[in-house]
Amino acid sequence: MTRVDLTGAPVFEKDCVYIIPLVEELNLPENNFRQGKSKSTTGRLDIFTRLITDYGYRVDRVPPGYKGNSTRVVSRTFTVALRGGCG
Repeated sequence: MTRVDLTGAPVFEKDCVYIIPLVEELNLPENNFRQGKSKSTTGRLDIFTRLITDYGYRVDRVPPGYKGNSTRVVSRTFTVALRGGCG
């Protein structure tokens, strides 16, 4: 495994898996869980994103009481250049 510097404009190679810590962090109560869902834009671009958590037992599902963050990204069709920020 290799670390990728996310402060510039990293390039994610096709068919490689990247685990990226999100800017957002969850701090769920013990009686509350969440479910992740990809935006349709990433699907149309054939970029496969899944929410994963430390010690999680299912992708796209955040267990009750979870505190933390991370996600998994795979580009199936082409190389992708990223940039930070929203909008």
